[in-house]
Amino acid sequence: MGDFINRKPVKIINTDHRLQKEVEHEVHAWPSMVNKYDGREAIFPITSVGKVLNHKGYDISTIFNSIPFLFKTSECIISESETLKTGHKKHPNIIAYHHYLNKFYDSKNNEFFVRFTIHEEKSRQGKGKNYIHSMFVSDVNIYKKALNSNSTGIIAPGEEIKTPSDLKLLRYLTSVNNNLITYINHH
Repeated sequence: MGDFINRKPVKIINTDHRLQKEVEHEVHAWPSMVNKYDGREAIFPITSVGKVLNHKGYDISTIFNSIPFLFKTSECIISESETLKTGHKKHPNIIAYHHYLNKFYDSKNNEFFVRFTIHEEKSRQGKGKNYIHSMFVSDVNIYKKALNSNSTGIIAPGEEIKTPSDLKLLRYLTSVNNNLITYINHH
């Protein structure tokens, strides 16, 4: 986990709610982003903007201008090979998915995790491109509650964690060393 355990969440200044076309215009001007921890270069495709903005919960449009910084300072927490899953579409052009994690405070001093899923594409020339496939923002408090109420990582009925992305992050947090769990519970 590198220095993720010891560093403080970054402060993000929220903007007003922005429409999809405004955000797409901004993203169109972004160069690729290079993660400072593993050097992975990623592109945020215009086609992912609508998908990200349509997630329920946190209004991601208000922090979109901070995405390059948030990705650059995130740490890769899970990498998984592309595998064919029953009921899912086959993706022969994807080698793997890489999940990155960061933590931030917004303008109201609320603390959140931001997770990026990057898909790494195959390439005939060697190094394939990496695209930000999705992005999720979730309140740190739901993980504190889940970790304090049930340290096994199994979510009891009625808990607030419901999305597969949230469950994946909770499983990760409960699988890493106790230093990270202690850090989350005390910050």
